[in-house]
Amino acid sequence: MKVVIQLCVWSIVFITLIAYQVMDRMLETGEHRAYAAAIIAVHDAAVVKRSDLSSGWIVFDPAAAPDSFRKSLGLQLKLNPDDLSPLPDSMWKEPFKIIGLYLLGDDKAPKDARGQPVYPYEFTANAVYRGKTIQVKETIYGPSVVGVIEFTHNVNLPWGPPPTSYKKAIYRYKIS
Repeated sequence: MKVVIQLCVWSIVFITLIAYQVMDRMLETGEHRAYAAAIIAVHDAAVVKRSDLSSGWIVFDPAAAPDSFRKSLGLQLKLNPDDLSPLPDSMWKEPFKIIGLYLLGDDKAPKDARGQPVYPYEFTANAVYRGKTIQVKETIYGPSVVGVIEFTHNVNLPWGPPPTSYKKAIYRYKIS
């Protein structure tokens, strides 16, 4: 009987550890996928205005960028591109939220005496995240797009609701 009880206890411990490991891997996979998709999305949101490009300035199109960002997130993460809600075969629980999308082209950079953009500079913006104000802070080395997203994991944790995270991604436009 003692052996049976020990076997049951060790089985429970083993199953608990395996369940924890599976939940941890699902959370980590979600974090990595969301971050990778955010990087691709900010790259896709870096839609340059051709009119300003001909004068040597990199200025991002504020009308096209949010739509490109949203569509790219939807494509990368199996989300509905209109409202960023998860599709049936997605690993997400709730719709993604775009906390902030900052288009930092040459028009937004500090200028020198000749009116030319000066890099690097410190970019700081405040965004509201879950009722609190968070600070988005980044050193900008050239025209860049910064995106911040919020997402909820589709993991049922025994000690509470599924965790919600946010990720910041930056695309630095390279001039070749």
